[in-house]
Amino acid sequence: MDKDQFDYEEPTFDEAYYNKKRAALVVDDRLPVAVLNLQTLELIGDWEEIPGLSKDDAVVLTRFKDPVLEKYVSLKGHIWVNPEFVGYRDLWKSLGFESPNTEFHLDHVHAKECASAQGYDYVMLLPCPRSPNMSAGPTEKKLKQNVIKGDAVNHPIKYAEGVHWAKMWGILQPKVGKPVSEGKWP
Repeated sequence: MDKDQFDYEEPTFDEAYYNKKRAALVVDDRLPVAVLNLQTLELIGDWEEIPGLSKDDAVVLTRFKDPVLEKYVSLKGHIWVNPEFVGYRDLWKSLGFESPNTEFHLDHVHAKECASAQGYDYVMLLPCPRSPNMSAGPTEKKLKQNVIKGDAVNHPIKYAEGVHWAKMWGILQPKVGKPVSEGKWP
């Protein structure tokens, strides 16, 4: 047996690609981060089922209908998952996408707890810088306290807000309840 046939080198995470992708998002404030259901996702673009997986767990977006999003937001790795789906990391790898390195986390851009409470069936996955993503946790927990149960029926598309943009752009967030001037960063 040839020893080299079992050597496997995992693809490296292309940080520059994702930084460029996040930077391009500044052109538009209509970036969807969660949707009520697949019919709503069809308003955003075309999606496909993932072989071997139920469409209730995850789908991949293949095209945006909005010309601005189509032009500036790459579809590479544009996966939408049910907030309750636990296999999202394995799914990401199985689809051939690079594993985020230690400086990035694979993130449900809209917090899965909020999405579930609001009634969203799908949330966008995106590698986000680790520290800003973790610093968003307390903010997202605070937001969850103010979530209107079932709000997805009234707002079938959840668009990116400050906490989402901060995670995607790598901006640390202050600890909840502490003024930024105190310099209290997680």
